[in-house]
Amino acid sequence: MERIKRRDWAVLGIALFHTAHIATNQFAPSIIEELGLSISTTEIILSLNAISATIFLLLAGEINEKIGMRKSTILGLSLVSLSGLIPIIFRNELAIILNRLIFGTGVGIYATNSSTYIEIFNKGAKKAKLMGYRNAFEMIGLIVAILLAGIVGKNDLYLSFSIYAFAIIPLIFFLKSVPDYEVSKKEETGKFKANKFVIFYIALSMMAIMTNNAMNLRFPTVLAANGVLGEAISLYTMFIMFVGMVGGFAFGKFYNIFGNKSLNIAILMMIGGSLLIAITDESIILLVLGLALTTFAQSICISYAVGDLGNHVAQRHISKATGLMFAGNNLGSLASPFALIIFKDLLGTENLTRVFVGFAALLALFLIYNLVFLKEES
Repeated sequence: MERIKRRDWAVLGIALFHTAHIATNQFAPSIIEELGLSISTTEIILSLNAISATIFLLLAGEINEKIGMRKSTILGLSLVSLSGLIPIIFRNELAIILNRLIFGTGVGIYATNSSTYIEIFNKGAKKAKLMGYRNAFEMIGLIVAILLAGIVGKNDLYLSFSIYAFAIIPLIFFLKSVPDYEVSKKEETGKFKANKFVIFYIALSMMAIMTNNAMNLRFPTVLAANGVLGEAISLYTMFIMFVGMVGGFAFGKFYNIFGNKSLNIAILMMIGGSLLIAITDESIILLVLGLALTTFAQSICISYAVGDLGNHVAQRHISKATGLMFAGNNLGSLASPFALIIFKDLLGTENLTRVFVGFAALLALFLIYNLVFLKEES
């Protein structure tokens, strides 16, 4: 297999800040105390990045067609970096709101580019490996961001947002390592149309994110109900993030072993993880195992879906298809708390974990549809 080049590392590097918005959520209590806001208002403010990110993810393909991927990557990372300076300078509620909106805009503009570059520059086993690495780099970026934010924001919550200014580092590496690239338009005229594979991958990706996010939302509550509090919850959470990172790095080998069966196996693993959590009750071991299994499988699932999109759309439309998928991921994340409520009512249970039977059932429908109605195409 062809070795990983400097250009590839630079492309992976731009994924480091994709999910870094989560890092400053740990300061929600400090924001409530400092600004005198309610819990719900604070949570809404900290979620504003999802709105702007979703809007610009849907526009990412059009932006890339107008200014090119290199310029859109520069613009997106520059906005992320700028967002980290605003709360330090202005130190008020509006500054945090602007941080979230500008961060989301920046990520929305360039988030599809790492996978698109991988799709364009690579093929075969190397492409599969790098798609997995891209997911792993997202987790690495999040873990480092959480640790850094915790350190620099310990005595000043506004300083915690300064971590986003470090987006300038992967930007500089990108500028020095990745050449400009223009997609050939010889045979690729016509408008983008989402075929059955693209629609399936968007829906499956949304479902995978919704399931995993619902687990992460419920995870601390279940731990607390079992007497696990404070720093112990943080350690458990970091372990789950580490599992997601391992899943990303392992995707290349996973795909080499299982090939086109990788996706179905990953969905089965998510179903298994959901059912493990559903029967958890007071077993923390089963809870952690279920969440770890689902997180690992989700990383495999997303890597496969993103990597296979290029086989079902014209090259110039990869950014549009990926943008739709990532926008769907954001919607899945936003829908997860509502899904928990819906399954609670449908199943008529007050049990904290039994609701995940519903998530397992939905995932099973995706597995059946893929096995029965979608034929594997190379």
